Amino acid sequence: MLQITHNLIQIIKKSKSCEELFPQDFFIAYEPVSSLYVSIQAQIINLLTDLKRHYNLTMMFISHDLSVIKEVCQKVVVMYKGVI
Repeated sequence: MLQITHNLIQIIKKSKSCEELFPQDFFIAYEPVSSLYVSIQAQIINLLTDLKRHYNLTMMFISHDLSVIKEVCQKVVVMYKGVI
């Protein structure tokens, strides 16, 4: 599993569009667990949490599922009708 996470983080870090906008210790997870079975959601959440911890990353987690946000995020910003 560590090899998979290492490969994933290398792909994220090599993304030119992200690299120009954000530091290399930052990544965006846009709806990473939407439309997945709960057991798969848990595995993805654990993987993202492990990535954050192992590589000391900051993650912007974008989701409509507040129960998932509660499990993953330390700070929350809510956007409603385009306003934060």
